[in-house]
Amino acid sequence: MTDGSLHRSRRARAALAHLPEVDPALASLALWCEVRDGTETKTCTSSDVIHVGTDFERLALQEQIGLIGRHVLHVALRHEYALCDMQARRGGSFSLDTYSLCCSAIVNEYLVKGGHALPRPAVLLSDLLAAALDEDAVSTPDPLSYLNADKLYLRLIGGGGQTLERAQAFADEKAFHPDILPDTPDALMDRKAPEWRAHLIRAYQASGGAGRGIGSVLRSAGINMQSRTPWERRLRGLVAKAVSHKPRQSFRRPRAAWIARDADAFDRNVPRPVFEPAQLRQHLRPRIVVGVDTSGSVTREILAMFAAELVGIARKGGAETHVLFFDEEVYADVILDEYRPQSIFDQILFRLDGGTSFLQLMTRAEALSPSVIIVLTDGAGHFGQPPASRVIWASPKPMPTRPPFGEVLDLSQ
Repeated sequence: MTDGSLHRSRRARAALAHLPEVDPALASLALWCEVRDGTETKTCTSSDVIHVGTDFERLALQEQIGLIGRHVLHVALRHEYALCDMQARRGGSFSLDTYSLCCSAIVNEYLVKGGHALPRPAVLLSDLLAAALDEDAVSTPDPLSYLNADKLYLRLIGGGGQTLERAQAFADEKAFHPDILPDTPDALMDRKAPEWRAHLIRAYQASGGAGRGIGSVLRSAGINMQSRTPWERRLRGLVAKAVSHKPRQSFRRPRAAWIARDADAFDRNVPRPVFEPAQLRQHLRPRIVVGVDTSGSVTREILAMFAAELVGIARKGGAETHVLFFDEEVYADVILDEYRPQSIFDQILFRLDGGTSFLQLMTRAEALSPSVIIVLTDGAGHFGQPPASRVIWASPKPMPTRPPFGEVLDLSQ
């Protein structure tokens, strides 16, 4: 298949031909990638297609193999789709360059551990952790075992401005250029993710789990490749489930299908079917209440995370979203404009001091008869009695005390 329909690149022909000999696992993954000669200078990846740059042939053969390997892993780990998904989740605060840096640092670390050469200078995960987060190889002996692109990106942006400045300085020092092109129209719909998980497993098995190439480190890739549902998707799923209404039955009129069956039974002089009630549709627009904790224990970074998630909930559509800003009491109540959701944060003068109490919040929220109450908080406060509505506690870090009611969603995972 190396010379088949998927591999149309003349420039990468020698590197692809040598892959089975030097790295059986990587060669197995490369079979499922489409490789073409591109028009740009640098080699880049878009969806499942690797566009080989015009400067590729200037590299030594071993560096060509390493560079092709980097992009094969970009495809195998679904980095373009992960990038587009993170961009949708973070909105205007998303940094394409930082996320691309995370992707390249991870795949380069895989390749170096597998004994491959890379065009220099190359960004490595271990070096990025040391430069941006002051984590050395002693304290983090195998970061590939617990970090994927999403987790690494969230750690970098969670570290604040100084961490991001260090990461950018590291990228500049290595002359890093993003090599993932997120231009696929349906990039948020990765229908091939299950297939690629299977490809990774087969590649690991084909290599025997050891020996030449990246086979010995592929197990980490399988573990970290979207092994859990991102919290944003889970939260939106919980909200969608809460606001969806099951039709109620009305015995005042029959179901249309029953009328037809009853008429047919009457014509044929057979026993009539058991009466089936009609289904009543729910015409009331569902309502969501979001409580935003702005007490002294909530930092501006956490508040920015809350803002990004409010945008995501607003874009979900269909429900009227009320936002209650509170500390010990509710001091602002606005309805979210789904077309300009960020504007509410320009209208409110935040009170970023004082304690936290959920008592008045629950009372005010319950008065709005919501389908669900979402509380974005760090969890330190007085809970009171549970309301009749469903409650979801979304916390940016593990809550010090588990709430006596509701479902807890840890945003740090």
